[in-house]
Amino acid sequence: MPFILAMPAPPVRLKGVDPVSSKAELRALIRARRSARARQWGAHSDDSGASPAEAAASVSSVADLRSPLPAPPSSAHCPSVAARRSSPTTPHRAVPVSSVADAVLSALDRWWPSPDLSGHIVIAYAALPGEPDVDAVVDGLRERGARVFLPVVTRIGEALEFGEVRTPMAELTPQGRWGIREPRAEHSASSLFAEAAPDLLLVPALGFGAGGARLGNGGGFYDRTFGPLGEVPLGDVPPLDASIGDAPPGPSRSHAQPPDSAGPRVVGVCFAEEADLPGLVVEPWDLRVPEAITEDGLRVL
Repeated sequence: MPFILAMPAPPVRLKGVDPVSSKAELRALIRARRSARARQWGAHSDDSGASPAEAAASVSSVADLRSPLPAPPSSAHCPSVAARRSSPTTPHRAVPVSSVADAVLSALDRWWPSPDLSGHIVIAYAALPGEPDVDAVVDGLRERGARVFLPVVTRIGEALEFGEVRTPMAELTPQGRWGIREPRAEHSASSLFAEAAPDLLLVPALGFGAGGARLGNGGGFYDRTFGPLGEVPLGDVPPLDASIGDAPPGPSRSHAQPPDSAGPRVVGVCFAEEADLPGLVVEPWDLRVPEAITEDGLRVL
């Protein structure tokens, strides 16, 4: 049997520079890592064809992603979430709720402790395979009376549109070329903000860097929608301090948004190992995300 010598892949060099090619490499590494996690936890299936070992090996060139995959999540540390899951009014979920969703639900319990969230409006997302699953967050918000909208991808190069969630997330079916679970498009970003004035925007990402830099999937949809040059600019949010971590979302948060801003609280969502990526910078057109929730909780970027 012939022996094959496998040479390790060269490290991804992002220190001090962030060329498009390096971003593409980093996206590939994080997607491989997420694929390994999804297969290990059984949270999602994917079509990559890579085994967990192959996917894990493919990310070994990034220092922050070298550690072994963590164990599957548990909600035992969060009694309110565990109780909500066991409630007879909560639909049975064949897929375990991610610990990132636990953290989001815990943050919502702190920000909005009332069981009645009528009048609150949230823009969330439907997770793709490997992304932190927030279906339980969407379902939980709706059960408490909040309105929840999801992005709808229309065409490449255009801003997102939005549709309201009116069914359990499990009933949404994949749509379009990317197979994203989407409701029917009802609003452009500008018409949604004119009518509904959202309190909270949950932004998925492959990761975040210093100063609120976001590594997305490369389509630029969130930047065209909410970036400084987008349809509804959410502003160049000033640096935050940890004291605002438990402040409720909404226009009253004077330190989280500029004084003249009535925009929503913008919170990124990713896994903890993806929340401090090296070398990312905020470009002039980028949506800046000032804080993120991971399985470890809320952190300022």
